[in-house]
Amino acid sequence: MPQERLFKNGTDFFNALIHDIDHAQHTIHFETYIYRNDPLGDRIANHLIRAANRGVEVRVLVDGAGSPYFGSRYGRRFDDANVEHKVYHPFPWQFWHWSRSVVKLPTLLKLIYLLLKMPRRNHRKVCLIDKKIAFVGSLNITTSHLPEAQGGA
Repeated sequence: MPQERLFKNGTDFFNALIHDIDHAQHTIHFETYIYRNDPLGDRIANHLIRAANRGVEVRVLVDGAGSPYFGSRYGRRFDDANVEHKVYHPFPWQFWHWSRSVVKLPTLLKLIYLLLKMPRRNHRKVCLIDKKIAFVGSLNITTSHLPEAQGGA
């Protein structure tokens, strides 16, 4: 029977998310608007990488505006762990994200496409684990959702 759980704070949400990532057996499909290069981002990344190292298929999609430096911090680590990761509509001047863009076009066409699609953003925050557990809501991956005692704002 399906169960629902309502989280009233970021601490409980992220602890449950990490617990379920650690117990994933087959797939983790993770999508978020903001993925910050901060201690929480590092913590989530470490657990996703461990899952991939266990043989779990891990896929991550972040938004180019909400996560402008995602690839510089996590790209190589995710590549080394075979974590598939993409950036949805990076800003055209973020050349470092072009190789991770969901858009596969020749360079000039990609530039034009990204300029035209700049206002279109992906604000979803979803994590689907083993096609059985879903996390949905408005929390991004940033310590600002944690209490001050845990590094939040």
